[in-house]
Amino acid sequence: MKKQFIKFSAATLMAAVMALVVSCKDDDDPALSVTPSATAIVFAADGASATSAGAAITPTFTVETNQGLWDVTSNQTWVKVNKSGKTFTLSAGSAGTTAPDPATVTVTAGGAKPVTITVTQLVSASIPVSSISVSPASLKLSEGDSEFLLATLLPENHTDQEANNTLVWESSDENVVTVTGGIVNVEGAGNAVITVSLQRDPSIKTEVPVVVGTGVYLSQFTTVSIGNEDYLKGEISFTKDALVFINGIDESKIPNAYNRDFFTYDPETGDLTFIGETGTWEVWYMQRLNYFYILRMADEVPVAWWFAGQGFCAAIEWDFTGSGWEDNHPRDLGYMRPIGDGKYQVSGWLRAGFSLALRLGAAVYPLNPISDITGDIEGMNLYQDLPATNTHFQGMGEGFIQGYYLITYDSDTMTLNFERL
Repeated sequence: MKKQFIKFSAATLMAAVMALVVSCKDDDDPALSVTPSATAIVFAADGASATSAGAAITPTFTVETNQGLWDVTSNQTWVKVNKSGKTFTLSAGSAGTTAPDPATVTVTAGGAKPVTITVTQLVSASIPVSSISVSPASLKLSEGDSEFLLATLLPENHTDQEANNTLVWESSDENVVTVTGGIVNVEGAGNAVITVSLQRDPSIKTEVPVVVGTGVYLSQFTTVSIGNEDYLKGEISFTKDALVFINGIDESKIPNAYNRDFFTYDPETGDLTFIGETGTWEVWYMQRLNYFYILRMADEVPVAWWFAGQGFCAAIEWDFTGSGWEDNHPRDLGYMRPIGDGKYQVSGWLRAGFSLALRLGAAVYPLNPISDITGDIEGMNLYQDLPATNTHFQGMGEGFIQGYYLITYDSDTMTLNFERL
């Protein structure tokens, strides 16, 4: 058999060898890639979003490798790595006001060249406390009360985490109220201002006005029956010019219930203020006439003059149904309290045909202290009863208008002045 030989040129043989070498290298070299490709990632301060090269990025990555096994790690714990299948995600929490150290996330696979991603995070802008809100914004308290004030630092997203622990509470008058950590305790009647401020910056503060008045609790009164009437009676220690809070009747009744000689009433605020002298007073409340009588039965001149007779009612509404006049009947006695310079005042309802006299005290026979009457006195006149030293005055003449009167007595001139209200 004749043998045949195939001849290759040197160039052809070299090309074949190179092709074989390249082919073997493609199959055997370790390979690793991460998609999307990002060498650096920046998380927002709250960790809710991220960017790479200035563009928004969703930090979820796909790994491709010919090495089979792969891994991903972070050298900082603030970067959270979650590996699943051929993907991994990166996440971060809130940075606060201090930037965390930069993190390096490394992806490895066998002998392939690792892929690294530098991860940083922005810091939160420092948001200082600018003001303090306190609830309630004002207080009206009675003696013996306590109240809690809740302070809120604003804005609510401030970054001063220590501010809540450095609040300073102060009272302008600890004889009225004291305050500790927002807890207010009443010490006595009067007005005060509670101030809460930041310890590091006292200019950031809020003031809470406090009014401590006198509480009148009808539930603590005693029922007293006089004739056909039932009264509620109590003894209350009032403070001059202090607010009074009445508990036990509807607030809508107070404008007609208060005694004009001892209180002022502000219809806009509903404030009832005691204007009598500081001290303990008898308080009688008559439910039928819805009226408070303020007096002291034992008082005599010069502490107070008294009206006594018929046809006078201290209440703002006249509804006299009794058959006689009783010295211990507060409705039908006029307590003339001193208002200064020898003058005394009482307010009351005068009906047609009234006949009254002044007394030194509730149980003392009328004397002769009246020399003249002035003011709205049409239809009124003075007359003397037996004995002649007893002067009375009455309203039964033509032109007399029954109604509510403010009556002032001048003990120096012995003159009564009437002002119809």
